[in-house]
Formats: sequence, C-alpha cells, structure tokens
Amino acid sequence: MRYLSLLFILAALPVFGARPSINPERSVYSFIDIFHHKTKIFENGDVRTFVTPYDDAGDLQPRRKEEIVIAAADYHRLRALSEAVLRSVPLYPTLYKGERWIFEGTAFHIGENLVLTNNHVLSRDFSNTTECDGFRLKNANGNSFRCKKVHYCHAKEDLCLIEMKESKRLSQTPTLKLSNIPQDNDEKVLITAIGNTQGHGIHVSVGRGLRAKDNGYDIYAALRNGNSGGPAIGPEGSVIGIVRTESHLKVGPHVSNNAVKMTKVIELIREALREDVETLERFNRAVIE
Repeated sequence: MRYLSLLFILAALPVFGARPSINPERSVYSFIDIFHHKTKIFENGDVRTFVTPYDDAGDLQPRRKEEIVIAAADYHRLRALSEAVLRSVPLYPTLYKGERWIFEGTAFHIGENLVLTNNHVLSRDFSNTTECDGFRLKNANGNSFRCKKVHYCHAKEDLCLIEMKESKRLSQTPTLKLSNIPQDNDEKVLITAIGNTQGHGIHVSVGRGLRAKDNGYDIYAALRNGNSGGPAIGPEGSVIGIVRTESHLKVGPHVSNNAVKMTKVIELIREALREDVETLERFNRAVIE
C-alpha cells in the first residue's frame, strides 16, 4: 500500500496519491479514535467514544469528530488490541521522484523488542532498502522507539521483521499474537484493522467478511493511507494478516482491502531465520499454531 500522511507542520508538502477504501455496507465501525481523551464510560456499561468522519472521497475529517456509543466490552477489547499498535514517525521528508514527501505508516509489537510492518513502511522511497536510519515508532503513550536491526524483509509480500532498541517502555507495551491457522472464506466474520490512519493517530475499523486470495486476504474493515503495516485481527484476537494494500475503488459496496496472510508471513520468516536460532526462538514465542 502506498501511503503517506502529511504532518500539519509540513502541510505545504505533497500528499502521495491516496485512494479511499471504505465499504459502508460491510462496516461495523469505521475509524474509531480509540485513544480520544474525551471518551467516557457510563454507569450502565456503555462507552461514549468518537469516530473520525470521512467525506465522499474517503478523506478523514479530523476536526469533525462524531460521537458513538458502544458496549464497554467492545471498547475495552479494541483499546487493548490498539495498545500494541505503533505509529511510524518520519523524522524528515523523503525525496521521492524528485519531490519531498512525508510517508507515515503503522507497525505492531509482537514482543522481544520485535515488530512487524510493511516493507514499504520501512523503505519510504520504495527502494527496498533495509537500513534502520530514520525508522522511528511511537506507542499510544507517545513513547518513541528507535530501530536496532532489520532482521528480514520481503519486498514482494511487503513485510519486514524489525528489532527495536531495548527500552523499558517498549517492553511494557502490550503485544499481539500471530495466528498460524489458515482462515476460511467467511462472509460474516468480523475483522479488525488498526492503524495510523492518514497520520491522524491510531484508529480502529471493524468490517464484516473475509476472502482468501493467493497469499493474502481480502478484508472489509475501512482503511486509508497510513494503515499500511498494521494488523488485521480475527475474532479470537490474534493477527491473521498484515494490512498491505488499499482498494483501487472509491467508497462503495465493491470496495475490499488486502492483507498478506500471517501463515505466509510466518513461513517466510521461519525460512529466513533458520541460521539465526536466537531471533527465530524469540519470533516463535509470538506464534499461535
């Protein structure tokens, strides 16, 4: 997924061609601002929280928050999952095709200082570099983490396993488990996508339906540029895929998005780390067979 979000302080820089990827008919929740400071828990167990609305082109309108009320169990489950999701924070613009761009994306913590993301989130100029320089992540509390080593990247399937520098705050950041169980086509299953949507912070979308396709899944959780590298999470709470590409269609009933299958991710990483037993053992502790 090509994607980029413009920081407000760099608003004069160009935005990389974003496409809407929202299917309202399949959406359960679209773009919950899960860490919004005015979220309130009521005595009856409901939670008032906020979503970021979008216009007809699918662009988020961050200044026009809309209230929604959801069950407390749903809110706390989605928030707990979101605490493991990290924002990619660019330190400087990237030169892309002769112009300066700000690329942002998403990663998620799987424990042992390891994170997963897209190859193109690490390599913002699409050169497939595996250098750590300039790769920074932030958690929900605003703590910043720096890259230590890129253990493995696969350009075609668009994935990277990265180790961040040791940090007490990163070790205290929650983790997500990885499912090595293939998922069947299911028109009713709820899939959660979490990401740094358009660079406006961590947002949560839930959509109904899943279709297996080659090494990926088509999912219906609403996405926008900035979600790249975030987790696609199944109903049991484990990661079934890494969000990879947005739909090329606009907002509407035929929109679906793509995630690389976690079974494929696990297969590739295990093969690549055969000689690196220590890292492989750390990675395997995150896997559910």
